[in-house]
Amino acid sequence: MAKKKAWDKPIDWNNSVLDWGVGDDTTENLPLDGSVVQKYIKDNFKKRAGYFYTDMESSQCYVFSTEADYEKWAADKSENHADTADLVIGYFEVPSKYAASIKPLDGTEKQYVFTGELNNRIRFEWSLVQTSTGSPIPTGEAVNCTYVVRYANDVRPAVTRSMPLSASNTDVTIQLDDFLYEDGVAINASLTVTVTITGQVHKVSATYPFSFNVINLTLTDSADISVVQDLDEKMTLDVVYNIAGNGTAYTEWYVDGELDSTVSEGTLQPGGMTKTRMINLENAAAGVHTVQYRAYIIAGDGATRFYSDMLYRDFMFTRSGIGPFMSAIKTVIPKDKVKITADGANKAPTLYDLTQYTPYTLYYAVYSPDSRTDIPVKIYLTEGTGSATDLIAERSISAGEQDSVTFTPPFTGPGKVRIQSDNYVRDIDIDVAQNTMGIGEIGEDNGLIFAFAANGRTNSSSNKAD
Repeated sequence: MAKKKAWDKPIDWNNSVLDWGVGDDTTENLPLDGSVVQKYIKDNFKKRAGYFYTDMESSQCYVFSTEADYEKWAADKSENHADTADLVIGYFEVPSKYAASIKPLDGTEKQYVFTGELNNRIRFEWSLVQTSTGSPIPTGEAVNCTYVVRYANDVRPAVTRSMPLSASNTDVTIQLDDFLYEDGVAINASLTVTVTITGQVHKVSATYPFSFNVINLTLTDSADISVVQDLDEKMTLDVVYNIAGNGTAYTEWYVDGELDSTVSEGTLQPGGMTKTRMINLENAAAGVHTVQYRAYIIAGDGATRFYSDMLYRDFMFTRSGIGPFMSAIKTVIPKDKVKITADGANKAPTLYDLTQYTPYTLYYAVYSPDSRTDIPVKIYLTEGTGSATDLIAERSISAGEQDSVTFTPPFTGPGKVRIQSDNYVRDIDIDVAQNTMGIGEIGEDNGLIFAFAANGRTNSSSNKAD
């Protein structure tokens, strides 16, 4: 058998160091046969780039040897052109002549939301422009908008919603309360809302992620404001409270309006933790002393604090069994109404949780130094800053008894509640929110609409006939 003088079998053309005229160990050190080289050249000429097709929907440019190859590929109805895939020499992404964008508005791109708060939303504006004309020009086309809501730790399945947006509807608001509550109960999980817009003509798209960090923070107690404590027998006040939520929390304590302490509560538990705070009143005089406290957590930036509502409590004290006539109340000051200055918190409370035409319950207690068991108490309601008052309750209660009175304020804005017993008078500021309730009826036969609204009206309105 004659010895081979050239290599006539297929080779690995990716071997860039192979010298065709010399060969290497992969060709048994033989040069390549002319038939091998000829086949390589013909195959590559066959696959020269001779026709380019751009798919506008995917922004991909496909390369073919000839237009005829493209037509065969385009006519192929198999999945992903599988039957003619070998006709595609290659493909690449084409820089688009169009651009889409999403711009968040009102700072809604990253929000911290308290559990229980309503009207949660994201707001953004979008644009789709042609960029090949120098200055961007709106294309005037509508877009499809899709947003995907994903919950942290997958506590709920992801939710996908879609909607078309016309070219004139570029300022978009999406309400999210339905994703933060289930059957009226808050879902205590942070979420991400990923918004995507895609042009209906040119298919160009943009995506933007909005984040909602849900803060669950509640502070409660069952303080008994009727207890009268003798400071000569016990110099500390024990406040038992429950704090619940997520994250690491702290509490701020104000005694008689001055900051007493800030306490680290550690990592919160969803079911809550019951704790006791002992407040030193060694040098306090007999009478009423106020305790106000609230909780807060610190955001991921390490600087922003998120506070709970403030709990306001009056506590009554004597010295050696001796003290003045006094009264105590308890209320909750909404977090947006809390006013802290360099001097501390407001010493005199304002009742904020009142709404026009809605029953409100005031919890109070009184102490009389003569230890009477039938202390006469009258409760008055005053609208605005005037002197006219309405008697809303008259009671006879005992010291050490917490009482309550329920009344319905007929006005909005500032006013006062007065606790009076003989010569003792205590006025408490109130701020009554407007009631938005309304009653409406549509007459089917004549199309008339009758509407009755409480907004801004009081029993003393001068135009009650309107």
